[in-house]
Amino acid sequence: MEDREIFVKRIEAVCDHFGSDIDGRCLTLQLEMLNDLMDDKQANNIADVTDALQTLGPVKRLYSQLSKLIVLLLVIPATFATAERSFSCVRRLKTYLRNTMSQPRLNHLLVLYVHQDLTDSLDHIIITITSSHIRLFRS
Repeated sequence: MEDREIFVKRIEAVCDHFGSDIDGRCLTLQLEMLNDLMDDKQANNIADVTDALQTLGPVKRLYSQLSKLIVLLLVIPATFATAERSFSCVRRLKTYLRNTMSQPRLNHLLVLYVHQDLTDSLDHIIITITSSHIRLFRS
C-alpha cells in the first residue's frame, strides 16, 4: 500500500508542475496500463517507454497523456545556461553603455544580440542600405 501512495504522490507532483497540460487521473491509469504492456519489465529511461509505445502502432493514441508527458519532459532544458548567458550579456551591455540610452533601445539591442544567428544574414541588406545615398526617414 505504501508503494501505491508514493506512486500517487509522484503523479500529483508531476501534475502540479505541468498544470492543466496533464490529466492526473488519466496519466495514472495509462501508467498502470503501461506496466501490463511492458510485461512487468522495469522501464529504466524514457527510451524504454517510447519503444514500448511505438510497438503499439495506431493504438498508442490510448496513451495520450503519457505521450504528452514524454514530450513535455523532453523539451525541458537540462540547464539554464542560455538564460544565464543572456543575463550576462545584459550586465555587459549595461556596464558598457550605462545610462546613455533609453530602456526601449536597450531591449531592442538585447533581442538582436540573443538572436544573432538570425540577424547575421541581414548584413548584406544593411550594407546595401547604408551604401546607397537614399534617405529613408524624414526628419
